[in-house]
Amino acid sequence: FIGFLNTYFFVRNGNFTTEQYGLTRLMNDIANVFFSFSTLGVVPFIYKFYPYYHDNLPKAKNDQVAISVSILSL
Repeated sequence: FIGFLNTYFFVRNGNFTTEQYGLTRLMNDIANVFFSFSTLGVVPFIYKFYPYYHDNLPKAKNDQVAISVSILSL
């Protein structure tokens, strides 16, 4: 809903030219592609290293969630 309002106000009111609006869409689309590729490695990482972290580290030192979040944020 918020995306619809942003699109309506920026395009309808003439705040952005067609080229500027296209550039904002391009940046959003590139960010979505990078996000998709970054999430591909998280599930195999969790499946591969979870048994090691679970068996050999105490719960206080288990940083697998932090590593997964940092991979996702790339």
